[in-house]
Amino acid sequence: MSVGKRILLILFLSAFTTTPGWGLASASPAAAPYDGLTLLYDLNLPILSPRDQTSFGGSVRFTFQNVTSTSTGVKIEVEGLLTTAQGSRGLKLTQAAAIPMGVNTILYLKPECDPQGEKWMKIEGIPLIIDGEVMSMRGVFQYEGDLPLTTPAGQFTTYRLRNQTILQGTALDTYLHYDKVGKILVYAEVKATVSLLTYSYTMRLRETNMTFPSGGKPSACLVATAFYGTPLSLAVQELRRFRDEVVLKTSFGAAFMAAFNDWYYRFSPAVAEAERENAFLRAGVRFVLQPLLLIIKAFKRLYEHLPFNPEVNMLLVWAAVSPLIGAVYLSPPVLTAYAITRARRDIRLKGGLVMAGAFSLLTGVFAWASVPTFLTVFTWVIVAFSVQAGALGAVEPAIRMVERLNINGEQHG
Repeated sequence: MSVGKRILLILFLSAFTTTPGWGLASASPAAAPYDGLTLLYDLNLPILSPRDQTSFGGSVRFTFQNVTSTSTGVKIEVEGLLTTAQGSRGLKLTQAAAIPMGVNTILYLKPECDPQGEKWMKIEGIPLIIDGEVMSMRGVFQYEGDLPLTTPAGQFTTYRLRNQTILQGTALDTYLHYDKVGKILVYAEVKATVSLLTYSYTMRLRETNMTFPSGGKPSACLVATAFYGTPLSLAVQELRRFRDEVVLKTSFGAAFMAAFNDWYYRFSPAVAEAERENAFLRAGVRFVLQPLLLIIKAFKRLYEHLPFNPEVNMLLVWAAVSPLIGAVYLSPPVLTAYAITRARRDIRLKGGLVMAGAFSLLTGVFAWASVPTFLTVFTWVIVAFSVQAGALGAVEPAIRMVERLNINGEQHG
């Protein structure tokens, strides 16, 4: 069995299977698990096999059914994009499993569990049938402390648990983070080291229908927070569905969103919290984002009317929309820079293109740091360059017109 396949099996057995959810839905406040409890996670598997550079990006939904005092059933739905050297294809898997009650599992801890007191904890895995064999991962994890975390589902204070093991020559560091209130898995990471290479695989809670005793977690998305309770909130929800049902189903869209989410949710929760505390800030953010919302709606409509396959449609739409975003949002600072420097046109164009290229490559480096795949870097470089080119394209005619007016004014003066 290859290293990549071993890692993939480990990830699935550990329940390591986003774009982002925008807040938690309400449901029963009962302790996990209970009938109807759903846990939806975003999955990032940058490299499944070092030899053929296979990667996977998508989501997994766990739905608990037929919960009794002794066991619970769980429906597992995996959906995403599998990318290999031969191309990309959609992947859908649906399986069922049964796990005993009264134990700590990969997905949740017992209600009475206290990692701070136990220090060492036995975690049971979720058994899956793969290639006709029933497999399950379990292990003993060490409590390493409490850690605040933010995911697309909200902000959490978590227990951090760690397990170190070696499996068939692969060194595995597994980190599990459980919400201290609901005791559900919020974030998980496996670091697999083979020879001198280390691969990082992450799973992040996107949505759940669990209601926390504190009344639920607020949205970590600054866009959703800005438009919440306004007429445009429905448009935001519509665009969210388009992202989940269309954009993330394409290889280019999934690659771009994986790195975008990693970057976006580093600052979005803090901005969203500030919006909730300051109505003027919320109104200001809403004002700034309205053009972007209209542009993305145009993106959606253009995509729906293109006659090609989804991958080609996505590239064409990005090529059309990215310059428009640059023209709207980057033109003011570019005009300001020109007003300060008064650079000649040849220097202005060459300098602008050089800076755009350099910045695009820099964004590619940051994208690689988040999701180390060629497709992710390619999409980020193309989008970043298109945005900047759009700004330069919009500003240049305006500057030339101002220069002509100045020349004519001097001649007539």
